[in-house]
Amino acid sequence: MLPNSSQAWVPLLCNLPAKFVLVFAQRPDDVLANDPDLSSTITIPEGELAELDEQACEEFIQRGLAEIGCQLSDEEQVAATHSLRQLHGWPYAIREGLLLLAGGASPDKLQEPADTKAKRLLEQLTQIGGAVALRVVYALTVLEVPVPVPVLGEFLALPNTEVRRILQIPTVQALVKTSKEGSALFHSLFADHVRAQMKDDLEWVKQHEIAASMFEARLEADKRDELALRRLPHHTQESRGLPAYFEIVLRLSNRQLQLGLLSDATRGLESALYNEPGAKERASLANSLGSAYATYGDLEGAEEKFRVSLAINEEIGNREGIANNYGNLGQILQTRGDLDGATEMFGKSLAINEEIGHKGGIASTYGNLGQILQSRGDLDGAAEMFGRSLAICEETGDVEGKASGYGSMAIIYTIRGDLGPAENMFRKALAVSTEHGYKESMASSYGNLGIIFDIRGNLELAEENYGKALAINEEIGHKVGTASCYCNLGAIHATRGNLDLAEKMLKKALAINEEIGHKEGIANTYGNLGQILQSRGDLDGAAEVIAKSLSINEEIDHKGGIGSNIGNLGNILHAQGDLDGAERMQRKALAINEELGHKEGVATNCGNIGVIFHSRGELDCAEMMFDKSLAISRELGYRVGMASACGNLGLIYRTRGELDGAEKMFEESLAINVEIGNKADMAKSYANLGLIYTSRGDVDRAMEAHKKLHAIERELGGETDASGGSLVSDSIPWNLSLGTD
Repeated sequence: MLPNSSQAWVPLLCNLPAKFVLVFAQRPDDVLANDPDLSSTITIPEGELAELDEQACEEFIQRGLAEIGCQLSDEEQVAATHSLRQLHGWPYAIREGLLLLAGGASPDKLQEPADTKAKRLLEQLTQIGGAVALRVVYALTVLEVPVPVPVLGEFLALPNTEVRRILQIPTVQALVKTSKEGSALFHSLFADHVRAQMKDDLEWVKQHEIAASMFEARLEADKRDELALRRLPHHTQESRGLPAYFEIVLRLSNRQLQLGLLSDATRGLESALYNEPGAKERASLANSLGSAYATYGDLEGAEEKFRVSLAINEEIGNREGIANNYGNLGQILQTRGDLDGATEMFGKSLAINEEIGHKGGIASTYGNLGQILQSRGDLDGAAEMFGRSLAICEETGDVEGKASGYGSMAIIYTIRGDLGPAENMFRKALAVSTEHGYKESMASSYGNLGIIFDIRGNLELAEENYGKALAINEEIGHKVGTASCYCNLGAIHATRGNLDLAEKMLKKALAINEEIGHKEGIANTYGNLGQILQSRGDLDGAAEVIAKSLSINEEIDHKGGIGSNIGNLGNILHAQGDLDGAERMQRKALAINEELGHKEGVATNCGNIGVIFHSRGELDCAEMMFDKSLAISRELGYRVGMASACGNLGLIYRTRGELDGAEKMFEESLAINVEIGNKADMAKSYANLGLIYTSRGDVDRAMEAHKKLHAIERELGGETDASGGSLVSDSIPWNLSLGTD
């Protein structure tokens, strides 16, 4: 630990895993060593620490002299070794002595008091590098952390070339450590002396004000300057006092959350809370910290902070703060699937925001209420709410709100099957988010664009966009988004027939969703895992897992999920031979999807009802349903649905003896499945085409088709259900997770 520890370290150290133990050696009275919130601590009185023995001390000294590259004569080395041995074998004391030696200290004076050594080193530094070298060292003492040369030059108002020259002076190099992040003073005893001298000379506040002004200017030029975001609060505290510090922490932490800098935002907010803020500041800090925890997926921690903030705001009568708290608590309830509780909270938030005329709060609440209505299947109501929110954000110039509004409207278009407008809206959201560095919104936009490509059957572009979304979500620690990406990538791999990899992805998604209690995500993932089991022929296992998904979707009133579950259970009943039960399920699912305006779902249900008619031998009814499914799929550009409908119509024509029409349909189905990489359905197409060629006596083409069929079977690890060529390909929709903006 550093000398003179502060309580600001407590939040970070409290969250260390239990296997870490904090050892306070030689300073058992350190403020942190006795903090009640830190349980895993050990203090070791100075007398109980073992010294290096003579041989170890000699080896340590020689190795240290070699590392720092000191060029000493034999006489100087003997003098240095003798002096260092007098430090009683304390490793840290010896290292400090070696650093002083590297900085030009006399080998025979290494046992001087630290202040005496530091003063002499400053004199040597002034003699060698002049006043400008002294300024550089003072600047590094103030800035504390590694900074790149341009920042140091800006702080000192010196050219970068001059700064680099000074950093090359041997005495400076002995005091400064340079890494990829920049240069920093790392000789702690020397830094303590310089710091004390600056405070005595009243230079400390002045220099921190210069640093604060510099970082403010850098943020004006680039709102994403991470170093400025991280360091401005500290310099503000040192130069302008606590009220200004609390204000800047709140402002910058919101920006850090937008940029995905969760760790920086969390550390800054937790440190500020330990600096004894006033009631209003404490409420705001707790609320912002709750938002950070929620993004991490720590819903319990987030709720606790929101309720702490709410209690303070109610006590001091801060209406805007109360409205904000209600809105945040509503989002926690929504994530847990309690839509009624969430709606109640959002209603309270909206009432207060309208009462006090807080437009930003009104827009935010409209957006939240829109998400509730969307989950319940009221797309018209959701679109109205999203439209109101977007209009306010465009009026007030709320950039983040506009990005969220574009994304929310695009989700409505996607559900309704209007993929062109949906893509345009997602791209607008992505452009705004990218321009301003709003990483969570960027990830959501990439993921949603992936769904557009997925629906169209462009699996490569879908996977690319899911991958981009996953990378950002993992970078910023956004667990809901990360789980959504794993779920969608699992669906991609399942469509391609790679069920093992699909299952692996889906189980990752399930683990995250269960960890954070995200019920809609859990339901989605169970639904997809059920389809994996169904594809493997485990119908009972599939039905059990999909029933779990249905139970959760009914609990949270997620109509889209309910429709998907019922349709998939219908597919299982069909596979088990219960055609009447299967038809009832498919028609229930169809009614839900028609009510929602979910065209992709309608196309899927029509296709599956057609399959049931085909199984009964009712070819005219089957053809009518397949035609309807194909027409909707073509309108949407829904490539998976088109391939399935074409294959099924091909079977109708073949059964009737219309081989030319059948061949045309099977070839179109094959072409789409090749394009999207759906190998299981490619196998079915080859099998069906092989039978067409055999019926015509075209042995060569039939053999070629069956060779391709068996190659796919070997690649997929066994026979497919297409080996006989007569089975109908059921269209099974995967549950894709649309990102919430």
